[in-house]
Amino acid sequence: MIWERVEKCKTFVEPFCGSAAVTLAAPAGAFHHSIVNDLDPLVANVWRALKYKPDEVARAIDMPMDHIQIHAIRHALEDKRVEIVAKMLFDPEWCDPEWAGRVCYQLSCYIGSEALEHYDAPRSLPEGVPHAVPSIANPRTISSVKGSGKRSFDGSRYRDWFLDLATRLSQCAVTCCDWTRLIKRMEAEGSVVFFDPPYSVKERVKTYSFDSFDVAGKVREWCVKNQRARWIYTGYDTECEPLAATTGSDLHRWKTNGGYAHQKMNGRGMANSKRECLVFSPAFT
Repeated sequence: MIWERVEKCKTFVEPFCGSAAVTLAAPAGAFHHSIVNDLDPLVANVWRALKYKPDEVARAIDMPMDHIQIHAIRHALEDKRVEIVAKMLFDPEWCDPEWAGRVCYQLSCYIGSEALEHYDAPRSLPEGVPHAVPSIANPRTISSVKGSGKRSFDGSRYRDWFLDLATRLSQCAVTCCDWTRLIKRMEAEGSVVFFDPPYSVKERVKTYSFDSFDVAGKVREWCVKNQRARWIYTGYDTECEPLAATTGSDLHRWKTNGGYAHQKMNGRGMANSKRECLVFSPAFT
């Protein structure tokens, strides 16, 4: 749906990129240049490492599912984030592929907020690791990716995949800043901005390391003021319907097919999966 409407653009921008799913789904020749941005330096480090050192990321991520290992990574990340952002600020190509792999490994073992649960490191483990139990029976985690031949934990089963990602990122700039700094000149002809901010609905749980329940409202205000720009906004119906009505934009409903939606037939994820919407600015008409 998104790329059918965009077709081609000079610059494609994801200010809240996360997994950069839309950028990576772009058909060949869809843009001349793209920008993926995330306020969390660990996300920026992942994309920078995949761009410059995909082989090393593949080796770092290649480990068996290990509950206590995931717990250890979560604790170490608190201090590592400070070190990573300091080095990234002073070297445009610096990255830490080992920690990029560890972040991907840890996040792939959980869904949403489960990966952010924090516990003090226990001195003993009378009841086991207090961290949430990972998705050990879920075949969609990254540790389930199958390779060929003898299992060696050398990153070989991810190598082709990550090299392909590196190729796709060759026309992509990776930034780590507030979204407002990134889109100051996005009314320029040929630019398209895809907004996927943390949803502002009160019933959701904290999902991101750098989370906000207010930023989505500020993004929608920007959209109302910049109707001549080509932007796409995604969120729940209660966020998108007023935006579409105010700006006279096209609204498209869609349904997710992953994440919490598959966990419980009558759970929150299943209900919310039917609330997703896309709003295309009037500039697309």
